[in-house]
Amino acid sequence: MHQANSRNEPAILAVDPGKGKCGLAIVSASGSALHCETVPIASFSSVAQRLISEFKPVTIAVGDGTGSRDIMKLLCQNVSKLATVLVDESHSTLDARKLWHELHPAKGLRRLVPPCLRTPNGPCDDLTAIVIGIRYWHKLHETENNSQGSEGASCETRPL
Repeated sequence: MHQANSRNEPAILAVDPGKGKCGLAIVSASGSALHCETVPIASFSSVAQRLISEFKPVTIAVGDGTGSRDIMKLLCQNVSKLATVLVDESHSTLDARKLWHELHPAKGLRRLVPPCLRTPNGPCDDLTAIVIGIRYWHKLHETENNSQGSEGASCETRPL
């Protein structure tokens, strides 16, 4: 999935961390996924650097679940000095599965199969990263509407 950001709106790098692999997505302020992919942890730093160079995100949103501590360390040490924010990722895999169903609607007789029985062919870490990115933007807009400012911390000020 790769779309042009025609509105030149700000975007973030969203990360769904894991033990062996992680999802990465570039999500615009309107919630559009400009890019998403699943990569092995060993490739994370180089892929993240490439995405940061290509898309110029304004911040990095990392899911707060399994592997988040290691990903935060990699980001701070090897990848970027962008502000990095932890995002609640509870139930994000279920939301990613719903997104998968929206992107891959059943056709023909498969429409008779309940969605809970139709599963993705592979990992959905990239879609979970999109969900994390959308959650970040929703929380940011919610916070701005409450006049409290943005939450987050840069790598330099947030020890792990």
